[in-house]
Amino acid sequence: MNNTSLPPLQELSPQEHQPQDLLQALCWIKQTPNLFTAGLSPYFVGSAIPGKIELPDLAHPALQSLAGQLNQKHHVRLGIYYEHLWHLLLRHHSGTELLAHNLPVRAAEGATKTTLGEYDLIYQRENQVYHRELAVKFYLGVPLDDMAQSHTSLHHWVGPGLKDRMDLKLERMLNHQIALSDHGEGAKALLDLGINHVEKEILVQGRLFYPLNGNCPPPKYTHQNHLKGVWMTLSEFHYWYQTHNIKNFLLPEKPQWINPLPKGSWHDSHQVYQQLSHMNSAQYIYCPSHHLFIVPNSWPAAAAKVYKADHLSR
Repeated sequence: MNNTSLPPLQELSPQEHQPQDLLQALCWIKQTPNLFTAGLSPYFVGSAIPGKIELPDLAHPALQSLAGQLNQKHHVRLGIYYEHLWHLLLRHHSGTELLAHNLPVRAAEGATKTTLGEYDLIYQRENQVYHRELAVKFYLGVPLDDMAQSHTSLHHWVGPGLKDRMDLKLERMLNHQIALSDHGEGAKALLDLGINHVEKEILVQGRLFYPLNGNCPPPKYTHQNHLKGVWMTLSEFHYWYQTHNIKNFLLPEKPQWINPLPKGSWHDSHQVYQQLSHMNSAQYIYCPSHHLFIVPNSWPAAAAKVYKADHLSR
């Protein structure tokens, strides 16, 4: 493993996107199940990939082109990166046609137009048009007080930055995003493309991180094979890596979160611990067979307030 001196986390510069990275991320998309089953809503698809879409090979010019586009941007958010991968998948397969993506729905109000929302993906396969809403999410579970409960509520799952919560995200997807075509402005946006009807689909991929300590079973209707990780406080981490005799960790950049085998530089465990001790935010780290979020010691108390809140401020 490459044990290099680790610069302060704030100074880590983004790595260039390579075609190999994109192909590995596409493999992750193909292999990763929907976080939720149709028991939560019939819109949740059973298979991430429509039909029998095959992944491009490494030499495919589309991979080279997308890598070049991404490298021209200073910073690409994980959700945008994920959407770009879907655009590539649907554009470069003979069995599907990408008709529109990020299609805005606007309501006219006098001289101005208010954006009501947008369609993530509109695509056609076998003479049927589909509207698919996408999300890639990484949530940390807040432990239950009742040790006997067999499921957590959706609001017990929060984003590492405490600005997102599973129940609020799903409520918006189910009650607003996937329902765009049910309303006049949304239907008109489709009619402008010559589309009268769409089949609705929702795909949420990602990973759920369970607390090292405490009772936190999965929510109802999560896929039994959903991707899992563990979160722990900085103090717990110090004891954990020594007890497990783990010598090195990798700190993946966000695009690597959706890589089956995240890549990057490996660093000495104690050095990583020292760096994390100066951070006031949660950090995703990786070692073989372990996907971890390390959070500040104050994070659990803050997370408990977030899961109880009626709404979250942005």
